[in-house]
Amino acid sequence: MRRRWKGLIVIFAALVLFFAGRGLVRARERRLERQMKIQPLIQLKLAPLAFGRFVIDLPEGVRLVNWSQTFQGTGPIRVAKGGTPEQFKQTVEQRAEELRTQRHEDGGPLLEKVVDLGLPHAQALTYWKDEWELKTTFIECDAFYLKNGSIYRFKNTIDLDPADQKEYFHDFKQMLQAIQPRRPEEIPTLSGSCFDDAILLDGPDRDFSDIVMVTGVWPDRPDVRFQLVVMDNGPFPDPQLLDRLARANALHGSGVLRSRDRNIGPIPGQEHLERVEEKNGTQGHLFIWEAQGEANQWRSPQIRVEMTTGEGQHAPQDTSLSDEDALTLWDKILDSLRWRPSSNPPPFFGGGRKRSPDSGSPDQPAPSYYVAPPPRPDPFTFTLQLPPRPSPKK
Repeated sequence: MRRRWKGLIVIFAALVLFFAGRGLVRARERRLERQMKIQPLIQLKLAPLAFGRFVIDLPEGVRLVNWSQTFQGTGPIRVAKGGTPEQFKQTVEQRAEELRTQRHEDGGPLLEKVVDLGLPHAQALTYWKDEWELKTTFIECDAFYLKNGSIYRFKNTIDLDPADQKEYFHDFKQMLQAIQPRRPEEIPTLSGSCFDDAILLDGPDRDFSDIVMVTGVWPDRPDVRFQLVVMDNGPFPDPQLLDRLARANALHGSGVLRSRDRNIGPIPGQEHLERVEEKNGTQGHLFIWEAQGEANQWRSPQIRVEMTTGEGQHAPQDTSLSDEDALTLWDKILDSLRWRPSSNPPPFFGGGRKRSPDSGSPDQPAPSYYVAPPPRPDPFTFTLQLPPRPSPKK
């Protein structure tokens, strides 16, 4: 019996050593695979891209996709490119018909009226959100605008009072006239907020807050993504980045490469850079920088820049950048963040103070982080060690 138990123990120990050895071999193979991806130094170009009121340099060829934008007075904006007058008409009629066929509990349709906004291919629909909504103070509004082949669709809640609606649509028409198309690579010199292939221009009597979010896709390195966010703060800005991470016990760990205060020029901010291991064993990076901004001050918004690596089409995959390469790329991108050049810069910026229109005396300090960008070549080039672009699977 003892011999039998000894034999089983020996077999079990052999199996443990076998599978442990296989795991070590696979881990070593994975490390070698990652190392073999690194190739000789190449030249990488960065090109400027505009988002909101800012400019940042991303690798040449990066496409900005998945735009999300909301402006004060417009609500969220969806943009459909390649639109024609026929498609515009069909889009408006289809939405109006949907609202006509849906009934309110009082027996009438949800659709209240169709509003001509006084511009070519510009209409709005006012309606009740659902059949149980009380017809008291507010009403929903969908607006549609065709300009230069793009159909802009707006969604907002407005006052039910006819006088207030008249004023709203008057201001909204001016807002539509302020939308100017632009090429994706274009950096406008006019003052305003850039979004999906367009810019919403500022006006002498129009100051507006905005929320602009966009993702950057790099075709040459499909696993590397960029996300840019700029939004105005309400009365209570979010806690700072490192405070939130500390509360979640995520500030320290074996994969943390940096976690610190980091100003971009005079813009105060914080960064947290981490190498992450996914559940499937792959490794990637999560790099975040945030500027908290100031309360109730759209000219000092919250800014967030994020870079991730190891993004797969269906599941995480191994990063195509080493830690050193990722840090080098990150630093070059982040250091390029700046206020967009403008022929009509906001009066709060430029190192001065806001002056009272009646007295002319300085009465309010300027936000602390604006600085005019120094002259620089765009696009510019730096050296970065990168793996070659993966060959397509046969």
